[in-house]
Amino acid sequence: MTEPVSDDPLEVLAYCECLLACQASGCLALYEPTLTDPAADPVEAWAHRMATSARRDGWAANSSGLVLCPLHSATSYANDA
Repeated sequence: MTEPVSDDPLEVLAYCECLLACQASGCLALYEPTLTDPAADPVEAWAHRMATSARRDGWAANSSGLVLCPLHSATSYANDA
């Protein structure tokens, strides 16, 4: 498997873990499509598709690179809390 071609934290997490999960302390949110549409080769394309879809659904990354669910991306967590 090759390295992800993106510096996008959402895409990198999807590529490495084959799912997207909020990285805010104590949050158990998962991006549901990463569970219902399992990773398939090429994983790079799947990760890109999942990251793009997650961003449309409100997922984001803060300046430290933490992947955040819509709840946390809309709060002070987005400012590196």
